[in-house]
Amino acid sequence: MPYNTAGAYSDALDNITIRHRAYQETYDELASLLTIADRNPGSIIPLLAPTRCGKTELLADLRKQCETVRQAPGMMLDSSDFAVGRISAKPNDRDLYCAMLSALGISSGPRDRTSVVRDRLIEFIRKFGIRVIALDEASHCAERGANLSERAAGDHFKTIVDETGVTLILAGLPRFQKLIDGNEQFAARSLKTVSLLPYSWSREEDRQSFNEAVQAAFMCLEEAGLPIDLAPEDAVRRLYGVSGGRVGVVLKVLRTSANSPDLQQLSMKQIADAALATVQSHVPPKVYFEETPPSDRDLVNSYFDVMTDAGLDVELSALQDLAAAQGV
Repeated sequence: MPYNTAGAYSDALDNITIRHRAYQETYDELASLLTIADRNPGSIIPLLAPTRCGKTELLADLRKQCETVRQAPGMMLDSSDFAVGRISAKPNDRDLYCAMLSALGISSGPRDRTSVVRDRLIEFIRKFGIRVIALDEASHCAERGANLSERAAGDHFKTIVDETGVTLILAGLPRFQKLIDGNEQFAARSLKTVSLLPYSWSREEDRQSFNEAVQAAFMCLEEAGLPIDLAPEDAVRRLYGVSGGRVGVVLKVLRTSANSPDLQQLSMKQIADAALATVQSHVPPKVYFEETPPSDRDLVNSYFDVMTDAGLDVELSALQDLAAAQGV
């Protein structure tokens, strides 16, 4: 008999990592670049993707698999050589150093000058033998309203890798690339940019990979005891439309739909209600849950919206080829 405690089913998705194709390929590429960075101290690895593509989960996974845990000098407890943190919105010069220091589990005084925080960070990276610092939300440095110039942000990151030999993984939205391109010294220390992109509906391989990721999520819910009352192919189309090919958005919607009190089975109506409550998009999510399923053209357009919002190039030929195949 399925249990019906509120939140019990959504917890089944909180505690798993779906290693779909794009995720695994990106993970493997990052792990390979880390090996290169280990032989080239002071490297920077950019990880860029539209929102809700899985950057945060990927960093946590990479740390778990690639860290070395040992007792640092003068420390009672074991510590990792792989730190993960995030950059605050509208950062200033000091905030960048504070973010890296916080990733090491160390706070700074509110009145400490930027130079003091920077020197403390350098000291602790050396003292603890920190090998990697991964920072999420790095694109905050390239957003309008940031309290430092793009040039200055690049110079601060360059200073840390030059002084310590640490590897920085800087994860964020694709707009961060302009910060790299606009600072030749920062670019010179950067390895290739790694991209984690949504699945494209116009590519058969991507459609299959997206379908496999969605089915894996459904399987997790079923294994937790939740019956699924859905037509699989129809559910995949509708979830693609509302997510634009982003598995992270699918998981967000399914977690929300599985979080209803006294839930006995998962239906399309519950998924639709969850999408309406949690997803912002140019096209109202309800469009993808009408009686008539979304067309292939609707799904291609959903992907294009995600890519253009992220400032990424799209394959215009894909839409043209699809239209030609449909006789449009």
